[in-house]
Amino acid sequence: MLNKQKNQSAYMVFQKNEAGFTLINALFTLVLITCSIPFLIVLLQKSQEHISLEDELSVQHFLYFLQDDVKRSIEYHLIRDELYLTLDTGNKVRIGLNGHMIRRKVDDKGYEIYLRDVHFFRLYELDYGFSVSIETIKGGQYEKEIIFYNK
Repeated sequence: MLNKQKNQSAYMVFQKNEAGFTLINALFTLVLITCSIPFLIVLLQKSQEHISLEDELSVQHFLYFLQDDVKRSIEYHLIRDELYLTLDTGNKVRIGLNGHMIRRKVDDKGYEIYLRDVHFFRLYELDYGFSVSIETIKGGQYEKEIIFYNK
């Protein structure tokens, strides 16, 4: 076993491949690219939908806060598309559009911004509460009926 002779050089055999780029390879690549383009278009459209969902989510949050305020109130009045609430704590709340934002004022001291980028805000009286209609600057239209529960 120790008597093995060492080789002075080592080499590998390379296989010659001179086929090159064929017409079949070109057609296969073209078919793959053509089939993947519609999927890319769908992915781009889905990403645009995600951006518009942000607008919808902010309006839904506003409507949730508004409904919560109405549940905690003992009376309400609608005057010129502004909502006046009397909370169970005795505080007077006014919610209305100012410029392009809906804001909430408590006892006419400061304000909170409930929703931004609002183009249109309208309140409609109903027998059992009122209806809120909102149109955003981006064109989204939202409407909700809010029920007033007498305690």
